[in-house]
Amino acid sequence: MHVLSEVWGDDHNYGVVVKKRMELLKQVLVSDEEEQSKIQTCQKSPEA
Repeated sequence: MHVLSEVWGDDHNYGVVVKKRMELLKQVLVSDEEEQSKIQTCQKSPEA
């Protein structure tokens, strides 16, 4: 943890960076799920 604080600054700033990256990751995952849903919708064959 001491080495991380040297790289990122104090613990508070490190926590802020981690929080921002987690929020970005969540946005990417939601976007991926939406795109995957569109792909699955297009690939479904019509049932007769």
